[in-house]
Amino acid sequence: MIRARPVALAAVSWLVGAGTAVAVGLLALSFVGSGLVAGANDPLASAVDAPSAPPSATAEPTPSSRPSPSASASGSATATASPVERSLANGGGTVVARCVGDQVYLVGWSPAQGFHTDDVRRGPATYASVEFENVTQEIKLRVTCIDGVPQALG
Repeated sequence: MIRARPVALAAVSWLVGAGTAVAVGLLALSFVGSGLVAGANDPLASAVDAPSAPPSATAEPTPSSRPSPSASASGSATATASPVERSLANGGGTVVARCVGDQVYLVGWSPAQGFHTDDVRRGPATYASVEFENVTQEIKLRVTCIDGVPQALG
């Protein structure tokens, strides 16, 4: 004859063990998206989260280089009227900045290997910046527009 008490105790023990295993598994899965440590390096997060154009930008195509020397030298309004994009880098990472007149906007950024981003001020404004950090360094990249072209500030 099988005693009811040991069977019930075994069933309850099994249920508690299974519940604990499920809880630990769910906790482990919650760390997959956020990383095990605060501020985990996620170089694609800023590129994925960053919209491709500032809220005030139009759908017109934008040049990807400096305006022509003749347009800059003549000081014509067309040199600053159309948006100009430029990629700028330092030891912490790279940004792509766009100038429309004297307003700069950070289109996107990518930290270098081992760095992550912090304190992003994307604009549009007179100055825009992003801070690239790792365990030992904080490297700030400030950008402004000079003659309608994005320039890194020292």
